[in-house]
Parts: sequence; structure tokens; C-alpha cells
Amino acid sequence: MASNKKIFNEYIRLYKPYWKKVAVGVFFGFIRALSIIPIPFLIRRIIDTDIPGRDVNGVIHTILIAIAFSIISFGTAIYSRYLILYSSKRVIFKLRSLACEKLQQLSLTFFDSENTSKLHTKVVMDIERVDVMSNALIQITLVNSLIIIIALISLLFVSIKLLLIVLVIFAIFFAINRFFLRKFKEKVKIFQERAREVSMVVTEFLNSIRTIKSFATEDYEKKKIDEKFHSHTESAVDAFTTHEIYASSLTLLFGIANLAIFGYGGYVSITTNQVGMTIGNIILFSTFLSYFFTSINQLLTNLDQMYLGIIGLKSTYELLNYAEPIEDYNGKKNVSSVVGRIKFNNVSFSYRPEVFALENISLTVEPGMHIALVGESGAGKSTFINLILGFYKPTIGKIFVDDMDLSDIDLKSLRRNIGVVSQDVFLFGGTILDNIRYGKMEATMEEVYKAAQLASIHDFITQLPEGYNTVVGERGVKLSAGERQRITIARVFVRKPSILIMDEVTSALDSESQKKVQDAIGSVYRSKTTFIIAHRLSTVVNADRILVFKKGKIVEQGKYNELLNTGEYFAQLCQQQILKGNT
Repeated sequence: MASNKKIFNEYIRLYKPYWKKVAVGVFFGFIRALSIIPIPFLIRRIIDTDIPGRDVNGVIHTILIAIAFSIISFGTAIYSRYLILYSSKRVIFKLRSLACEKLQQLSLTFFDSENTSKLHTKVVMDIERVDVMSNALIQITLVNSLIIIIALISLLFVSIKLLLIVLVIFAIFFAINRFFLRKFKEKVKIFQERAREVSMVVTEFLNSIRTIKSFATEDYEKKKIDEKFHSHTESAVDAFTTHEIYASSLTLLFGIANLAIFGYGGYVSITTNQVGMTIGNIILFSTFLSYFFTSINQLLTNLDQMYLGIIGLKSTYELLNYAEPIEDYNGKKNVSSVVGRIKFNNVSFSYRPEVFALENISLTVEPGMHIALVGESGAGKSTFINLILGFYKPTIGKIFVDDMDLSDIDLKSLRRNIGVVSQDVFLFGGTILDNIRYGKMEATMEEVYKAAQLASIHDFITQLPEGYNTVVGERGVKLSAGERQRITIARVFVRKPSILIMDEVTSALDSESQKKVQDAIGSVYRSKTTFIIAHRLSTVVNADRILVFKKGKIVEQGKYNELLNTGEYFAQLCQQQILKGNT
């Protein structure tokens, strides 16, 4: 893992396009800091000179000057804040964009081992904390550091003895700082981890709400979530109580310092009648002391945000600097179109070492063939399809598409020629039209209508009040399972792919819709290479070839009647379905 310094340098480089705006923003921040310095001196003048001299014009003149400096401070603060926010928000946009781009590039092997909620936290919560930290670092840390320096210099010129009192108190503060800082860092780290756990459990809860209600396990889930909430709350109370004690200690010290200044200044003024120790000077010193401690207090108030931001930055760059291959394949050859010839040459594949999900697969699928994949769950059918799509790379052997080694082909260009309808139906939360056009973004309405008709969904859509502009809801919850399935089929049909992959897509359809979809595949896509994963064996009667999978191996292959007449494994599967009434 990269060091904190390297990570921070990588992050700072994102500000390169905006460095001028940041520089101007910091400059105006410094102007704002400098513009408040004359105000205490003007107040001293009113107290020590204008009021004793009964100079009304002097008071008005001095107040007007002070107002002018206040307006300058106000204007420069707003402009400085705008420039820094403009820059930091665009950097955060870039950081989120890079994170999402990285996630899109990573292979499915990565997602198989990562928790989705954890990744969501990295992209949303962790980067949000980096945003807060950036603003605190540029706007508050730099400007307040300048105010602290100017305040100390001003205090030095007013009274060395009073400054020594302040420095003694500051030494006490420094000791408190070292004690609390270590504890606070540890507690913030724990709090961050608990926040991630809460995000994960809530995301899982929302994604599984139908399952929870179906099994009536609300009480169990509530108890599980409450445990995480309780742990998060305890860690938050622990971390921010430590911070509050820390900040309150500073407030206490500021109060003591002020009392010491007024006490010592008043004592010196009364007992020695020292010329320099006037009421105006005491108030001047107190005001600069206020600047000094207020700036430190602001720095400390943002300390928790700084540490949370640093943790968030490390978490984000763990993702951005993930060292594994972004895809199992990294071919460069672009293919604008494919004929659809697929060849497996002695292919074996394992998700885990020494446990093969597919073993010794060798076959050739000629263009336009309709291939059915059958077998029990876990036999290797989906893995076979995933290898064609390049989601995983064979452990042994090679795969060829149109006689080109799959490892030499750019996967994006290949996948643009493949249409996939999965058994796990997914609709995006937009309109029906958006979801169908997702297969081909530039599709005309005529193409959309044609695809919907082939998928036996057009008539249903046109009967809806909003027609194709009907919003389907998150994951298509406003539609039935069959309706969602037919929309995903239309999404593939509008793509007009050279290779069609369908994973038991007719299982959620009624008999009439099933026949129409099968007819569309048999006619319109007759010339396209088609792979159909089937659990209902009666749906593969017309397949050109049936591949029978068993424990990761193809144990039989041939046409429906040929395999049925052998009386072997395929015939046994058919007999079992007949006995179960699932034909």
C-alpha cells in the first residue's frame, strides 16, 4: 500500500488545473486575515485617544475606517471561499469519476471478493469526507495559521510580559494537545469503521426488503441493524466526547488567559501607573488574544474532519491504486462486427485453486448455430457463458472468436456485438423507453417498437397511460416479473447482436408470450449464433446442438431426439422433469 505522503501527493496533483484559482483564493484569504488586524488598533485609538479627548469627529472617522476594513474582510472572505469551493468541488468530482471508472474497469474476480456496500462507502462517504477535509485544509488551516502568526507578532509589540503569560498558558495547551491527539486519532479510526459497517448493513437491508418481508424476519433484521447502530453511536460518542473535552480545554484556557491579562494589566496600570498599560492596550491585547485562540479553536474544530478526511483519502486510493489487472484480458484488437464462430480449445477454469468449475472443454460453434446448455444448477453452464463474454480468463486453454484469440480482442468492442438476457432481470430506474434503448442508445423509435413487438411487450406498453415514458421504479418494481423479463428481451433485440445469449429467459413468461419470443429467436435470429441456458428441457427441442453439463464437464452433446434416444444422462433429466410435471 502506498505511503500517506505518496497518496497525498497524488491527490494534490488533481488540483493542477485549478492551481491559479486556489492560489488567488488563498491570496484573498490572506487579505481577509490582514484586513482584520487594524481593527483592534482602531478600537484602542477610540478608547485611549478619541474618547478622553472628547473628539467626536475622531470617533466617527475611526469607526468609518474600521467599517471599511470590515467590508474588505467580508468581501475577500466570500470571494476566497468561492474560488476554493469551485476548485475543491471539481477535484472531488474528478476523484469520484476516477473511482467509478476504476470500478468499471475491474474484472468480476474483484467484485466476487468485495462487499458492494463497502465499495459504495468508498465512492460516496469516504470521498465526501475528503471534500470536507480539503475545504478545511485550504480555507481554514492556511488562513488561520496566518492569523495566529500575525496575532502573536502583534501581542509581542503590545507587551512582552503579557505575551509571556499567554505562552505559558499555550505550553499547557500544547501538553493537553499531545495527550488528547493520540487518543482522538484512535477513536476516529474506530468511528470510521463503525460508520462503514452501518452503511453496509443498511444497504443490505434495503436491497433485501422483499425477502425480509417474505420470511417475516423483520424483528431479526431490526435487532441486527440496531446492534450496528448502537456500536456506531457508542464509537461516535466516544470519539466526539474526546474532541469536545479537547476543544473545551482550549476554551477554558482562553478564559483563564483573558482573566490573567485583565488582572495583570489592571494591577500594573493601578499600582505603577505605567504609561503603556492603558485600557485601550489591555483591550487590544485581549482582542488579539481572541484572534489567536479563536483561530486555534477553529483548527481544532476541524481536526476531526481532517482525520476523517485522511482516512477517507487512504480508503479511496486503496481502490484507485488496486494492483490487480483491471480486466482478466487486456487485448487491443477492435472488432466492429463478428460472424459468431466460437471455439473452446481444451479450456478449464476454476474460481478457487484446484477446484474446477469447468474442465477440459473443447468444441467449435459455427456461425448461426443455436446451442442449448442444460444440466443441474452448478454444473458449469453460466461459467461457460461468462468465459465467452471475457468476464473470466481460462485457467487452462484458449477461447477463440472468429478464429481470433479472445485474449487479443478488446473486450468492449466484442461485447458490443453480444446481447445477453440474464435470468437475474435488472431494470434501471428510468422509463421503459430508457431501458429498451440501453441496448442501443441511438435507436430510433421505430427500432424500439420493432424490438418490443418481437419481445411481445409492445401492446402492454401502449396500454399504459404514459406508454413508453412510464417510469418503472427502482429495479422495475412497478412491473411484474414477466413484464420486466420481456423489457430486458426487447433491450437485447434492439441491439441486433451477432451473438445472442439467453439464460432461461422464458421462465417468467406466460405460454403465449413464451411462444412469441421463441418464434422471434427462431426466425429473426435464426442466422445469429445463439446460446440458450435452459432448465425446462422442452424449450430446447429445436436447438442445433445441446450441450449437457455435469460437474463442470460436457458429458453429452447432440440434437434433442438423438440425446433422448441414448437413454443416458440427458434422457434421465428429461424423465425427472416429466415426473415432476415441469416440462
